[in-house]
Amino acid sequence: SNEQGPELLTIMGIASFFVCMALMMNAILQASGNEKYPIYSMIAGGIVKIAVNWVLVGNPEINIVGAPIGTLCCYAVMCIMNFAFMCRCLPKKPSLGRILIRPAIACAAMGLSAWAVYGLGYRFLGEGRLYMAVAMLAAIAVAVVVYFVMVVAMRAITYEDMKLIPKGEKLAKLLHIK
Repeated sequence: SNEQGPELLTIMGIASFFVCMALMMNAILQASGNEKYPIYSMIAGGIVKIAVNWVLVGNPEINIVGAPIGTLCCYAVMCIMNFAFMCRCLPKKPSLGRILIRPAIACAAMGLSAWAVYGLGYRFLGEGRLYMAVAMLAAIAVAVVVYFVMVVAMRAITYEDMKLIPKGEKLAKLLHIK
């Protein structure tokens, strides 16, 4: 109902990437016995959020849009700090290409395929609720397949990753994942 709603949600959508990454990095640090580092990054991120909110939300020209910007800044700081901690603490330095770039490319291909399939379905099926639901389900199905194929083809998932899921070793051998 608010005219700024889409802008706020767009910024929060971008921030959700950093939220997810921070949560995963927190879990990795905690699981490796470095539970104090996520606390440090959360405190620093909280301070950044308060400072950004104070400045931006208090500015009448920016106002409420400053709140999601503060959230974005908060979690971006947490991710940067957590990555630095992981590089320092873990025996093997994490590869940004493997953990970010390859999955991002797979996500982009997935998003484009879902957008294209939904657009084609909408165009050829029409505007009815049932037709839109069919187009959406087709888009989701194609997106899942495209993501899976891209992740395997780009080797964004490893044999060690597959061992973490039930029957993952058999699936990895079937898909020739090393």
